[in-house]
Amino acid sequence: MVEEQLSNRPDSYRLNSWMKRLLVQREKLLLFNQKYLDRFKLKEWLVKGDRNFNFFQQQVKARRKRNAVLKLKDDCSVWLDTQQEIAEKLMADYTVRFSTSFGSNRRMQGTHLESQVTTSENMILLQVPT
Repeated sequence: MVEEQLSNRPDSYRLNSWMKRLLVQREKLLLFNQKYLDRFKLKEWLVKGDRNFNFFQQQVKARRKRNAVLKLKDDCSVWLDTQQEIAEKLMADYTVRFSTSFGSNRRMQGTHLESQVTTSENMILLQVPT
């Protein structure tokens, strides 16, 4: 209604100010509705849960199955079948790759830093995971 009158009399100060107030009010209402709907959706999600939850859980299970190491071929082309053998092989390879030939007592020259991991703690870290 105001828009129609404003199109007939575009230079009316009173109609322009009304239109401006109405636009500001509309923006406030839209913002309020958006905030209300966001809070409502959050509450609904907390109560009902996510519709995609089961789908994502199935994806995680499938990926876990796909990524499981069931067999492993060692350096001599022998298949390792048991979890214990696989774990021992992986730990041995890890130890070889990430160990140094300088020994564990070597320190950087001039730093005087003490080792943070004791020998017994290191042995615990090198054990085969169970």
